[in-house]
Formats: sequence, C-alpha cells, structure tokens
Amino acid sequence: MMNWFALLPLSMSLSLAPPPPFPPAEPVLDPGSCSASFADWIDEAGKAARARYPGATIQDYLYVGCKPLPSLDKEYVYKLWIREGGHRFGAYVAVRVDAAAGRSEGASVEEVGAATAPAYEKWRNLAIAAARAFAPSMTVVDLRPCLCEATAGGEGTLTYKVWLQGGGASKLTDVTIRYRMYTERVTSTNVAVIRSW
Repeated sequence: MMNWFALLPLSMSLSLAPPPPFPPAEPVLDPGSCSASFADWIDEAGKAARARYPGATIQDYLYVGCKPLPSLDKEYVYKLWIREGGHRFGAYVAVRVDAAAGRSEGASVEEVGAATAPAYEKWRNLAIAAARAFAPSMTVVDLRPCLCEATAGGEGTLTYKVWLQGGGASKLTDVTIRYRMYTERVTSTNVAVIRSW
C-alpha cells in the first residue's frame, strides 16, 4: 500500500509555487464601465435629429458627454453623423433630462461648425489637457465621459476615464473636473491613476 504522507511535501511545494506570469489584460474602455445612463437618451437624440432633418438617415453617433445644469437637471450631448441626399454632415444634439423624474424635457439640434464645436467639446478638451499635463511623456489613447453630477451649491463635476500610453507603459486614469455651473469657471482638476501596467 502506498504511503500518502510521502506525497505531502510534493503537494505542499506545488501549492506554494508562484503563479505563472501572464501579461496584464488590456483595459476595455467602453461606456458600460462608466455610468451608462447616456444610453437611455440616444433614442431622444435620434428623434430630435429626424424631426429636424426628416429625409435624412443617421449613420453613426458619438456620446460627447453629460453636463449638469444649475436646476439639478442634466444635458446629455451626442454628435450624430447624418446623410441627407448626397450631403453628409455632423450635428450636435443636446437632450435635457429632468434627473429627478427621469424624463426628457426636450432636445436641441445644431449642425457642427466652428461656433458649435468649441462649446460642446470644451470639457473633453480640458480632460485631455489635464491628462497630458499629468503624464507629458504619454499619449491619450482613449477617453470616455463617465460621470456628471451637480451640487445644490451650484458646482458641477465631470469625470472622464482616460487611457494613457507611452514608453512601454500604460495608465488608466480618472480625470475629474469641478467647475461653477453659472460661470463655467473651472475650480479644480484632479487626475487619479486607477491602474498601471
């Protein structure tokens, strides 16, 4: 009969061995990793665009971000690519949402142009600038709007997930921008590393 106690040291040494090295998984920066409440309002954005351009087809869309409003409502902004006849163009659609009731209060549609892009892209550009200042030797690979909140004191908070890469390393960060909603004056920006590999 075999002595099972003779195998005990071997089994103990195998259980204490370090795990084999595996490369870290690449992060998946999808909107689902953030607050997915923006998905609830894409249909409203589509309806508003189809009402403005009845003969057009929507070819694609991009979630630009959310902006808290002083009334504690939120505005979800989308950029849609639209084809009308042989003409293809972009349009920003801002869907205003009553956050407490969870219903749309209407939407506005503006064609993309020199006057509209800076207003809608302002917060995204600030998040990119903060990430670049935090890690100047790295490149922004991806950026996703994740959170927008308002306080009763009139301050808005926007958070973006930003993936940075450079020098053989990667960082996944949260970039948080705080600002006064009435003046849109930035009061602080913060970059926090969530994960490095």
